[in-house]
Amino acid sequence: MECGCLFGGASIFTHLAMRANGIRRKLYLFDTFEGIPGEECDLITGGKGRGHQITNYYNGVKENIVESGGDTDDFVLTAGKVEDTLPGTKLGEIAILRLDTDFYTSTRCELETLCPKLSAGGVIIIDDYGQWVGAREATDEYFSKVEHPPLLNRIDPGVWAGVKYGP
Repeated sequence: MECGCLFGGASIFTHLAMRANGIRRKLYLFDTFEGIPGEECDLITGGKGRGHQITNYYNGVKENIVESGGDTDDFVLTAGKVEDTLPGTKLGEIAILRLDTDFYTSTRCELETLCPKLSAGGVIIIDDYGQWVGAREATDEYFSKVEHPPLLNRIDPGVWAGVKYGP
């Protein structure tokens, strides 16, 4: 593993849990695979700051999938900023939607593009809602305009989750 970190852990766990229960679905991961983009971005305090690049961990995620006993054929990894790569992607109905991009622009893009595809009874997990101002603002703004917003519940200080109950 080139970066010494477990990247892709939540997705790998989801894949293995589904497989243990006889469920086989594609998991789509959209990420820079290089850390926080280098331009100005939201910080925990709500201010602005410079992002930082880290060693590309795309191959590390693939290695982690294999090392965990997962099947790489069940994963689609898309590298780049989600606001650049996500809008043109054709995805069907989504059962579990986990957002973990920290910032306003990327979170807003994910919500606008993916939430309408979340199935009734589907789960949304917003990894950064409790810690990153941009993610929280984008989420609150988006759900303020949705007829049936989920009731988000705190899982831990950073992670909030809810269930879609409307169409």
